[in-house]
Amino acid sequence: MTLKKSILFTAAAALTFLLQSCGEYKKTDSGLEYKIIVDSAGPTIELGGAAFVNVRYVNEKDTFESMKAMGQPMAIPLPDSSTTKALLEEALTMLSKGDSASFKFNNDSLYKYVFHAPLPKELKPGSTTTFYFRVVNVWSKDSVKKFRDKQREEMLAMEIKRKVQIQMDSLAIADYCKKNHLKTQRTMDGVYYVVKKSVEGVTLQPGDTAQTIYTGKLLDGTTFDSNVGKEPFPVMVGMGQVIRGWDSGLMALKKGEKATLIIPSALGYGERGAGASIPPNAILVFDVEVLKQ
Repeated sequence: MTLKKSILFTAAAALTFLLQSCGEYKKTDSGLEYKIIVDSAGPTIELGGAAFVNVRYVNEKDTFESMKAMGQPMAIPLPDSSTTKALLEEALTMLSKGDSASFKFNNDSLYKYVFHAPLPKELKPGSTTTFYFRVVNVWSKDSVKKFRDKQREEMLAMEIKRKVQIQMDSLAIADYCKKNHLKTQRTMDGVYYVVKKSVEGVTLQPGDTAQTIYTGKLLDGTTFDSNVGKEPFPVMVGMGQVIRGWDSGLMALKKGEKATLIIPSALGYGERGAGASIPPNAILVFDVEVLKQ
């Protein structure tokens, strides 16, 4: 192809796209307004399947938003059957892989049935929001079923693995307590603890700040962390600032108490561990002092 012909071809293609984009909106029997911009011959989107789409939408106030998450197309699963209120389903089942189209949705229905939120004050009842879809890929109903079956199998395998690990941890902790002559109590979450220094008062509550001195060890006695002789470590209890086992154990203590916390792996660093010092599925033992201040 010569340069001149190439330029003419590019111009013709651009003109074709422009004419398609500027076409009039049509209406479905339900009243949905739509305009097909690119019509391909790819596989259609069926109920029970899924569409992978790039989506943009703009309302009458020119509030433009993008629903393209992290540079990847959105996965939109479709139900097995449609209803008169299924706005997105009606729109997507009109398209196939490779298609681009725009749709005008009534905002009253859009916010009620899709966004599940009140209509924003700046939008008038009866106004519309225009969506622009580009269908990147399509999964059939059978493909979605296989994907979900695989997910269920993986979740079941993970649950079995989790329960086995909990049982192994329980046996290991029982053996550790027996060898070290520890008479423990247990929090509702499953942290075992022994209060070494008890005081009167109220146990720490979620949101309380605890100033702590601690030494962390593995079951074999290896120390992996300690702030003894250093500044106290502040923890806002129950706020997820520390591992779950610490939050649970601290809420069993009072300011001024000393205790040993024995934390099952699931409430510590789990199967990932933490760096070179804490191996996967490690049970953690912490000697903790909660300062009075």
